[in-house]
Amino acid sequence: MQVHLIVLALLCLYIVSATVPYQSTCDPAADGVACSNSTYCKCLALLDGGSVCSQEMSHDYATPCNATNPCQKSGTYCVIETRDGGGTFCHEAEMFGTTLCPPVIASDIVAA
Repeated sequence: MQVHLIVLALLCLYIVSATVPYQSTCDPAADGVACSNSTYCKCLALLDGGSVCSQEMSHDYATPCNATNPCQKSGTYCVIETRDGGGTFCHEAEMFGTTLCPPVIASDIVAA
């Protein structure tokens, strides 16, 4: 029974992650590497292993989440935060958009 619940939870995570808007190829572990021209955006890891470039959000009112307790509100995704002590929180997909976090374009990078 427990194995079935774990498989079901992983399947749900896979289905939800497949629909995450604006997935990015940014690396959440790469300190100092911008994913956007906006200083208010940073690369966040999705609980399923993907990543998104997103505007930062306060944790003060964020809903915690994990593999067994996914985000319940439509349009939110579980991300792994590394600042302010870290943790996993539901993050609004509206914050992932290229309007708020325009991607860095190769021509924007100045050679050192």
